[in-house]
Amino acid sequence: NKKITYALITLLSIAIIVYAFKLFILFFFNDVKLTAPNIVGMTVSDATLKVSPIGLNVTVSSEEFSETEKGLIISQIPEPDKEIKQQRAIEVVVSKGIQKHQVPNFRGLDLYAAKRLAEESGLKIKDISRTHHDFELEQVISSEPKAGSYVSGDNTISLLLSLKQAIKTAVIPDLTGISLSECE
Repeated sequence: NKKITYALITLLSIAIIVYAFKLFILFFFNDVKLTAPNIVGMTVSDATLKVSPIGLNVTVSSEEFSETEKGLIISQIPEPDKEIKQQRAIEVVVSKGIQKHQVPNFRGLDLYAAKRLAEESGLKIKDISRTHHDFELEQVISSEPKAGSYVSGDNTISLLLSLKQAIKTAVIPDLTGISLSECE
């Protein structure tokens, strides 16, 4: 019984080693070279259907926001028309679509608070303009695009700030005809 068990284990081990060796040879010493097809602009499933008959695979390496429609391939490695061994994978980056950020309401915030809110919202302040207004100095009057709208692409906005300075007013009595000693 022990001899049969040892013989079966030995045969099974030899079969595993031979199979692993064949896979190793097939993968690392594969001399069949192909030209990588252009799969940019396709969905992953369409790209897989295109490359699998010639012995290639498609692997998604990452997803990124882009101007390309969501779900389409935006880049590939190896690049189109480059040499690739058969049974290898073409690594692709898939579009997550256009990244959109909603513009918050900046009205009445001071510049520091507006910058912080813009950063938290994924927006960048491109231009800052100033004009006279009833708001306190450096408070946001409006934004462009307006609050509630969506920004995509470079995610930049512009702010319009108030130039009004806080001026303290005092009532000065009419001192005409009064001597200097009486004014004290």
